[in-house]
Amino acid sequence: MNFEELVASGSSASERALMVPREFPAALRRVIKLIRYKDRNSGFGYCGTSDDDEEDVGALVDGAVCGAFKDRGITPVLADIDTFYQYATRGTLSIVGKVQRFDEDRLKLGLPNEYAIILSGFGRSAIFESAALRDVPFQDNADLNIARMSGFGRRLLAASDLSELIARYGDLDGLRRILSERFGEDGRLFLVVSLLLQDRQAWQNLWYESARNEGGTSLFLVAPPCFHDAMNRLNCSWGHGAVDYSYRATLGRRDQALYGDEDKEAAPYYTQGLPAEEFERRMRPVLDFAEKA
Repeated sequence: MNFEELVASGSSASERALMVPREFPAALRRVIKLIRYKDRNSGFGYCGTSDDDEEDVGALVDGAVCGAFKDRGITPVLADIDTFYQYATRGTLSIVGKVQRFDEDRLKLGLPNEYAIILSGFGRSAIFESAALRDVPFQDNADLNIARMSGFGRRLLAASDLSELIARYGDLDGLRRILSERFGEDGRLFLVVSLLLQDRQAWQNLWYESARNEGGTSLFLVAPPCFHDAMNRLNCSWGHGAVDYSYRATLGRRDQALYGDEDKEAAPYYTQGLPAEEFERRMRPVLDFAEKA
């Protein structure tokens, strides 16, 4: 998928999203207020939908976010997360990297900075299944603490590159299928962890761009809370500050479900996910397979 194809399909999808009624709950109004009053097109933000990413809740948030950008004269490009991974396939598997590639393509075409990418459709995703996202361990429990990483963590980090595996199986979807067929839920978990790790230390790049005079293409993620929690667990600290994902969200963030109980305290994201021993046990056969690619 190239730049023109992504913009064409994403613009059409956003127009359909804008057809939803524009009466939003207070929690969603607070989210879109930050988008509407940002002084330049740049940065990223995110909003939780529902625990199971129900279609009607996701569609409501999609419409609200697309409308907020459109009210500012910015063209919303709405894409399912799996579709977005088909863009710039030779360049990067990082979400941030693909947004930056989008900006580079825009500049090559001489187009003004008037786009915002909204990623949604996690409930339809063949990659980011909720069960796998909930199993994603805390960074320490994945042996990825940079101060005391052992052999398992180094193996996991090396395998998460995925480039050799994708070269062998053709594309990301081909790799997803083979991992699922051979290892079931463990293979799906490995793929999710690997993709989330593509954006370690990367979210700050969109944050820094927000400080440039010209800004850069905005990004907004509309996903269930389990995605945001998993991203935060694996981005706790890579040496430049804590919780890079949530801390750098200059367009605002809402981690919990849209219609969640505001007064009910959810379990902290860092206590969720698999314990270290179980995660390592489940990943060992997948890492053995990955290292033979």
